[in-house]
Amino acid sequence: MPLKVFRESYRLHLSIGSEVITTKINNDIKKPFIITVDTEGDNLWAKRINDFIPTENAMFLPRFQRLCEKYSFAPVYLANYEMVKSEAFVEFAKDALARQTCEIGMHLHAWNSPPDYKLPETNSSNLPYLMEYPVDIMEEKIKILTYELENTFDTKMLSHRGGRWATNDDYFELLIKYGYKVDCSVTPYVDWTDNVGYSPNSHGTDYSCHPSSPYRIYSKKDKNRYLIEVPVSICKIREVIKPDNEGIEENVKAAPSAINEQRIWLRPQRNNLNKMLYLVDILVNDSTQYLEFMIHSSELMHGGSPTFETAEDIEKLYDDLEVLFEYISRYCYGTTFHNSIEFLEKISAEEISNE
Repeated sequence: MPLKVFRESYRLHLSIGSEVITTKINNDIKKPFIITVDTEGDNLWAKRINDFIPTENAMFLPRFQRLCEKYSFAPVYLANYEMVKSEAFVEFAKDALARQTCEIGMHLHAWNSPPDYKLPETNSSNLPYLMEYPVDIMEEKIKILTYELENTFDTKMLSHRGGRWATNDDYFELLIKYGYKVDCSVTPYVDWTDNVGYSPNSHGTDYSCHPSSPYRIYSKKDKNRYLIEVPVSICKIREVIKPDNEGIEENVKAAPSAINEQRIWLRPQRNNLNKMLYLVDILVNDSTQYLEFMIHSSELMHGGSPTFETAEDIEKLYDDLEVLFEYISRYCYGTTFHNSIEFLEKISAEEISNE
């Protein structure tokens, strides 16, 4: 059965045979749009414990910042330890902070954040999650990186994302203890448990049943204190959006019932502009109360990630970001976690279990 997908400037059609599904945009009320950047060393996907980690990607951030500011968006740079020690990043971020055009938050990779601690080794080719460490070492790592960030940028840390998307109850308790207000580690519909860690029986977190809207995670020690979880924008659909590198029309030799379920992230990868635009249409039209985009800082530099390896890849990425941000700006306004605390307080639901 023929299937074709094509996009117009204000709507997206999905057609299967003679049936056409049209996504229309209601632009009466603009929604908050939050850009999150996991701000870390170059190509951490290829690194192992004790490897040297360069931070050349910090020099490529001004171009991204200019694009964001063009559409009145203010990125949230969630920075890890090597970036707070990068002179180029610190200079860049201080300037953006002074102009109130960004937010700095924390992004903790346990394996390269002090203090050092020797874990029992099982999977030496993998990197450890923070939860693999004893709770007192977890706390020291959070305490040290929080101090470094606050001391360097003279601003209170309020937002956080776990390295490799990992969290657990001990982690949340410590974030609350050190004054964090927002976490954005949850990836709805995604199970990371196949991503093993470094020590025996370690693995990522299962978010497959977690909400896609904000909710509160209360302290087990003080029920008056809590963290607001603001999940990344991800939708699970059973529809097909053509890859960007294919023609306007594509024949697919499959019945509609055979179409595989897919998860669409508001996260750029090669040839996924159409998917991101479709996701924006869904989120703008449904009851979703915000949009949250993510990218790694190293993905903005050619050779800084396995996704964007060449200069041509980066130019294509920026072409896509220009289209995406322009489209989002029609229906959303840019904000940060810091500037949205009151809004997030109002819309966040009650706690769910992280187990």
